[in-house]
Amino acid sequence: MCPNPWTGWAGYQDDSADNEERQTQAIEQGKLYPYLEMVNVYHCPASEKIEIRCYSIPDPLGNPDTEGASYMGDAKPVIKTTQVKASSSRIVFLDEGYATFGGYTIYYDRPEWWDWPPIRHDNGVTLGFVDGHSEFYKWRDERTIEAGEGETGINHDGNEDLMMMQRGIYGKLGYLPN
Repeated sequence: MCPNPWTGWAGYQDDSADNEERQTQAIEQGKLYPYLEMVNVYHCPASEKIEIRCYSIPDPLGNPDTEGASYMGDAKPVIKTTQVKASSSRIVFLDEGYATFGGYTIYYDRPEWWDWPPIRHDNGVTLGFVDGHSEFYKWRDERTIEAGEGETGINHDGNEDLMMMQRGIYGKLGYLPN
């Protein structure tokens, strides 16, 4: 079972002969597919051919199994849209570029990235919000770019990009920034 069942899990995308078939089947097994019934809406046109699913949903949105997860601190998962306050600022989709296991994971209670920030489209990310609008967000803090390129051990205290993503996913920060 995929931790965030909006789409199934077919392993990481690769250039194997059965990649497209595995990834397509995983999408079709997800809970969102019956509402869309088109695999191509999961794919960014600027993505590599092997990236069948580029978009992710943050783990705490719609997945009750995240309750008590260490990265969520004391935050609770959002199961119903009526639980969402300020829907115009709550992130429900992001163009992650590659399929991670389940959804996009980010810490709630500390200034750290869990999943790397997606560095796409000239160092930014495309975000979809609960109210239905979308926007492109250009990363502003150089540390975000470094983390997205795989740098580790970076102090992200005060990183406005990280705090924007945490607020967008959880509705607030779970810590006091320095």
